[in-house]
Amino acid sequence: MPFLCLLFATSWLTTPSVYEGRALDLSERPLFTLYRGDDQTALATALDARTLADQVDGRSGVWRLTTQIAIPAQLRDAQDIWLYVKSDVAAFDVMLNGRVVLENGRIGQNAATEVGGLYRVSRQIPRAWIKTGGAGVGTNTLVIRFSNFQFPNGVHFYDISLGPNGLTEAKSGPWVYGPLLLCGVFLLAVCINLSFFAAFKRRPLFLLLAALFAVCFWAMAEDVLMHRFPVSVAYRHQGTMGGRLDDLAFLLLTLVVGWECRGLFLKQPRRGIWLIPGAAVMIVVLLGRHPLFYFWISLVPLVLALCAWRRRLANGRLLSMALVVFCAMVFCDEADFFDGFASAQANFVVTSLLYYLDYLGFALLAFVMVTASAGGIIQQNRALDQAQLRSSRLELELLLKHLHPHFLMNALMALQHLLMTDREQAVTLVDALAEELHLLRVMSRRRLVTLDEELEICRIHLKIMNMQQRADFRLSVDGVDGRATIPPAILHTLVENGLTHGYAGCREGTFQLTAENDAGMVRYRLFNDSRPPGESAPASAGSGTGTAYVRARLEEAYPGRWQFRAGAVPGGWEAVVAVPA
Repeated sequence: MPFLCLLFATSWLTTPSVYEGRALDLSERPLFTLYRGDDQTALATALDARTLADQVDGRSGVWRLTTQIAIPAQLRDAQDIWLYVKSDVAAFDVMLNGRVVLENGRIGQNAATEVGGLYRVSRQIPRAWIKTGGAGVGTNTLVIRFSNFQFPNGVHFYDISLGPNGLTEAKSGPWVYGPLLLCGVFLLAVCINLSFFAAFKRRPLFLLLAALFAVCFWAMAEDVLMHRFPVSVAYRHQGTMGGRLDDLAFLLLTLVVGWECRGLFLKQPRRGIWLIPGAAVMIVVLLGRHPLFYFWISLVPLVLALCAWRRRLANGRLLSMALVVFCAMVFCDEADFFDGFASAQANFVVTSLLYYLDYLGFALLAFVMVTASAGGIIQQNRALDQAQLRSSRLELELLLKHLHPHFLMNALMALQHLLMTDREQAVTLVDALAEELHLLRVMSRRRLVTLDEELEICRIHLKIMNMQQRADFRLSVDGVDGRATIPPAILHTLVENGLTHGYAGCREGTFQLTAENDAGMVRYRLFNDSRPPGESAPASAGSGTGTAYVRARLEEAYPGRWQFRAGAVPGGWEAVVAVPA
């Protein structure tokens, strides 16, 4: 008796929807009455698609929705009328006036007997099934029966529409063309970043970007496949799968920006970087499914980019500007800001892109990140070219410095004298000259040489100078690891400076080389006793071409990580070179 009273009241209060020849969306109007179970217990009236989901989600069973539709006879006879249903319900059927129009899977009494069907179905309604009535307008009863045992939390009828030919294309087009366009963008971004990863020292950033855009491509391909090639929801629930892909995309974005801004974590960058996705996970846990859930998630990478901009890290400004736009697009997408405008657009591509503003934002980030990566690669190649040019110039300077006409003239004059006085010493001088020139030619092409090689050329040079000047210059070494490396001809240049400036006019002297470790640096101290106690300081050797060569070689080998000083000290002159251990 209560059921009959409710049915009578609803039939009296509810005005049937009137089909007027264009697409009629029933799911947006409070038209449906909901019943549950085989006994058809009435639960609620005046439901639209959103309130229906609130009534049914989390409660499994067999359900029935009913509504009334008035269709004029002239429209029935003038056009083909189609029924379109978009839903993620596993099993349902649609009946018009007691006849089954659509079947989607098989409704069951439990999860074992329920069979999942297609994600989207549509069909032309036979004209003979449509009531028009004696006055030319008949009231038709539309009934949707469904069960949700397999997916009790996934009950959404996104769209229930009547319309003329082209209804399916008009309804599915906005969900296809935009994702199809974005698929191409994301696939191109994946290929570019994988190419960068393979070509440029396998930087993790390129791999993370490739993973991010691969997930975005997957998410867009899912929508294209579901709306163009319907798939069974029995093995995959669309809402669950789509949501997890969105979660993964935003978490990967957070990790990408965190890695790009890892300079913020100066002390422990590798450990600190994992705090970023951890913060995003905390937001997920705390916010749950907030209406602006992804907007709050997107603020995490934005804050990191703004901090990087403030610290003037590379790409901080560009990332910040792109992420501000991205967050705005995510907010508009989640708040359905442009949905009304999008629905009014006749262009399917424009409508699609407005429906997928969040992924359009990912496409913008793909362009920005690829542009930033390309810019970084160009700068890296430019710096490499400059370094190679500088290295070639240093090699030339080294060879020219030691093939100076003054040096060759003195060597030839000494050789001429020895040929007349001591042929055996002349042969020794020629051998020493040949050995020094050979070592200089070989070492000038290398970025680093061992200390054993460096000390060998220093001793050969002192040997030559001793024979040229009939002098006794010596080199003593204490605490130096001969296997350690140093830029070529560094000590050789300092020894030559000491001979030219410190020992000018002298025929005897000692160079002392010592080494000590200090806070991850090795300090080499080269001292010469060219200044006896009480004498004035010798001419400066700290601003000429020799020390300029030393500084250039150190900067090439250890950019920004070296120290050098030279000056007078009690009893002589010293030069100190500090390089990473």
